Amino acid sequence: VDRLVFEYEDMQREIVNSNPALVEILEKSIGEIASRLKSRRPASDRVSQALARSLGEGEFTLEKVAKKLGLSARTLQRSLSDEGSSFTAILNELRKTTAQIQLRKGELSVSEIAFLLGYSEPSAFTKAFKSWFGCSPREYRESGDTPS
Repeated sequence: VDRLVFEYEDMQREIVNSNPALVEILEKSIGEIASRLKSRRPASDRVSQALARSLGEGEFTLEKVAKKLGLSARTLQRSLSDEGSSFTAILNELRKTTAQIQLRKGELSVSEIAFLLGYSEPSAFTKAFKSWFGCSPREYRESGDTPS
């Protein structure tokens, strides 16, 4: 991660020799550079981040994520395919990893985790979890181990 860190006091200081025209030019350049950098990141990374930020918002769809990324669904699908990935594979990996983390933490019920991950019913989450780990979420939580 690249970042600049400023002290709060420094951010409150007045800029004596500010140049509004230069600020406008620089902001435009920064926007263009940021767009180019974003487009260089693999689509699968951008989808993973968008999905992670969307946890708890309900259903996850390719269309919704594409819109958040400023792309058409078809363009996003094609980009993922070019990388050898798919929206469904990325979503399932996020769900699998998040489920493990949340079950280990023990702060949320299985139903709450199912909702967080976008499942319409806890039974759908339980079925998916069993296919990933060979046991139910409750069994996983109670075992304290990491099933393979």
